[in-house]
Amino acid sequence: MKILYVTGIWNGFDETIFRKAKPGSGLPAFWKPLDYILEQGHDVHFITIEGDTVDMPINSGDARIGPNKFIERIHYQGRFLGKLQSATLLKNSVRRALRNQHYDFVYLHGPTAGVCRSVVKECGVPFGQRLYGTFLWRDLKKYGVEVCRFLRRNEFLSFCESKCFLLVTNDGSGGNHVYNKITPKPTPFNFFYWINGVDRPTSEELIGYENLDFSSKIVPNKFIFYCARFDRWKRQDRAIQVLSQLVGSSPDLKLVFAGDDREHYAEFCNEVRALAVELGVEDRVMFLGHITRPEILLLHHYALSSLFLFDVCNLTNALHEAIAAGGAVIVLNDPTMAEYIVDGENGFLCNSVEEAASVVQRLQQDPDMRASLSKSARLWSESNLLTWNERAQKELDLITACVSGGKN
Repeated sequence: MKILYVTGIWNGFDETIFRKAKPGSGLPAFWKPLDYILEQGHDVHFITIEGDTVDMPINSGDARIGPNKFIERIHYQGRFLGKLQSATLLKNSVRRALRNQHYDFVYLHGPTAGVCRSVVKECGVPFGQRLYGTFLWRDLKKYGVEVCRFLRRNEFLSFCESKCFLLVTNDGSGGNHVYNKITPKPTPFNFFYWINGVDRPTSEELIGYENLDFSSKIVPNKFIFYCARFDRWKRQDRAIQVLSQLVGSSPDLKLVFAGDDREHYAEFCNEVRALAVELGVEDRVMFLGHITRPEILLLHHYALSSLFLFDVCNLTNALHEAIAAGGAVIVLNDPTMAEYIVDGENGFLCNSVEEAASVVQRLQQDPDMRASLSKSARLWSESNLLTWNERAQKELDLITACVSGGKN
């Protein structure tokens, strides 16, 4: 098949195509299916929706995604008039591509790409749309339908207008609730709300902790781990608060952060550093920045606990990986997480910073509990989660079915 991706430059994809980085870092839900589709021999072209990167030359670290695969790169501007002009440019770009070349399928990634729906339908090419979670449910509850119909127009219409399918990541952000709330009936597309896959590490991959560059500073079972880029809604400040509650009872416990803290993530990272100073724990906090997946898995495996205390979307790739690695995850409770976390089997739920600190203390006092949880978490992952190849094949099957049916 020949597939046209209309997509933003997702986290990690930018490193690969602009900085010749090894493929595979960043957003797995974007990269893993794309990688699988390419491995199966399908021809993928790109129209990209970009901001400041638009003038950067393509310098790809993946030979399958060279400069010739990029049909056009659209500079999408932020202000109202800029968005209108950019949307027109994007539609025209897609129209040209579909008139100049034959494509079997168009894959719209993200809400902004959805502005091309009418153009793709006009050209008679089957298409689907992919959303990586959503903040729309949060905003619908806060502002109501009519406000969101205007303020979140692209994402709102993603749940309303016809296509072959809409696939949304089940990351706890409530995409299924948005669908039930605003999607017209009968539904003008097939809706799928899928948990992501996971690449489970082997036992051999979970040894060799002592070879990590920072292993001498972080003793196994003597640190808590927080793996996330420094976005405000990721709430690294809560981890600092957990640590501060344990100062008296656990004087040798450290907190380790891993995640992008560069550029626009630096502001919140600096606020978290300031909070550590304010609470008197700065000497017990480490900031590793961006590290590799093997390093992340080892840290989950050897941490006393791994915290997931985000405002929304705690059902992340990082959580799946932490459980697969035998980490002791402590997750902020909500209805979605209560369906996923089996308390004491694959992790723990908490309702507050105080409860999270209490669970950390229990794990520290009972090493057998920590060891037992590690084993049961890995077994739970094997029984309940697809591998990324299995998950990617399901996505490819959706595309194939649309092409075979020829429907919009």
